Amino acid sequence: MKNNKIILIILILAICLFGIGMFTLNRQPFNRKADRIEIKNGTTGEHVTFEGDIKNEILEKLLNVNSSVSGVALWTSGYQYKVIFVTGNESKEVTIQSSVGFTSNGLKYKVDGDIIKIIEDIIENK
Repeated sequence: MKNNKIILIILILAICLFGIGMFTLNRQPFNRKADRIEIKNGTTGEHVTFEGDIKNEILEKLLNVNSSVSGVALWTSGYQYKVIFVTGNESKEVTIQSSVGFTSNGLKYKVDGDIIKIIEDIIENK
C-alpha cells in the first residue's frame, strides 16, 4: 500500500515536471507578430514606439539574440528597459534588468550577448 502511494506521488511529480518543461521550452519571449513595439526606459521614463519597417528590423535583431530559460521570476523590481509587444488589444512585456538577462511570462532568461546595448542602439537609431 505504501509503495503504491510512493509510485503515485513520483508519477504525479514526473507529469508536473514534464508539463513545466514543455511550457518553458515552447514559450518565445519575443512576439513575432507584434503590430508595434514600445520601449520604455526604466531610468528616465522615456517611451518610444516603433511601427512598420523599423518594428520589423527590431524584431529581427531581438529574435537573433540567443536566450535560454534560467529560472522562474517571482517578481520584478526595477529594470533598465521594458519592451512591450502590442498585437491588437493584447500586449506582452519583456523586462530587461541587466545586459545578460531579462524576464518574460514569469520566467527568467539569460542571453549570450549584451541585450541592453542592442536596445540602446535601436533607440539611438530611431
